[in-house]
Amino acid sequence: MRRRFIFFILLPTILLSLQAGCGSTTQTDNLAEEVAALRDAHVHGDADALHWPKKGVEHSGFEISLGHHGNHWHGGEQIEPAVAIVKGGEDIGDAKMTCQLFDGENAIESPVDMIFEPKTEAEPAHFAGAQLTFPTEEKKYLVKFEINLPGEEGSFSDTIEVTCGH
Repeated sequence: MRRRFIFFILLPTILLSLQAGCGSTTQTDNLAEEVAALRDAHVHGDADALHWPKKGVEHSGFEISLGHHGNHWHGGEQIEPAVAIVKGGEDIGDAKMTCQLFDGENAIESPVDMIFEPKTEAEPAHFAGAQLTFPTEEKKYLVKFEINLPGEEGSFSDTIEVTCGH
């Protein structure tokens, strides 16, 4: 609420005062850039942090976590799904998998391959890299994962629900 007050009330008032008061545009230009930076800073939490709506799903001795990078999207934006796989305490990086965005029962786009990203100081080992684009309508969608695990016949599939919009 305070940020909105600063952005919509206080900053325009300051801009008008500066522009009318001295005739110099340098201060006004700098302040306008600061206002634009505040407007662009409209984010909901850490925009790229990993979130795991489904953790530790057991399948044939594998422990699978399904999630995504980020936690808030608007219509037309992209989500980056993520999958972490562990077996016997070891990260599994040789699975083959795709993800796909669904509107209820209907696929919105074709399946997209995911790639393995090794563990870093900031993130656990996981599959990611796919970008799925939300339609302009803001509502709940499903991300479906198809996972071919090493040494397993067939595939394991599961979904998570994500909300696009407020």
